[in-house]
Amino acid sequence: KLSAWTQRRLIFDDTPMSEIIQMLHDNYGWKVEVKDTLILSERLTGEIQTSDELTLLKALAKALEVKITKENNTLVVEKP
Repeated sequence: KLSAWTQRRLIFDDTPMSEIIQMLHDNYGWKVEVKDTLILSERLTGEIQTSDELTLLKALAKALEVKITKENNTLVVEKP
């Protein structure tokens, strides 16, 4: 995973949403507010480019079929 990180890619292998939230906090300092607890049971498998913040958030939103909005340093995740 470290080599993927240096290449600006995140690789998920059946990764639970709780781990994704922790990664967003650890790597970007974002707090994450999840509006619908059903989202927490989601899991993600795949690879996402992390070239910039906007690209990462759009890719996560699409992959998880959620809406992600950024309010200051907090990401709000909800079903569309």
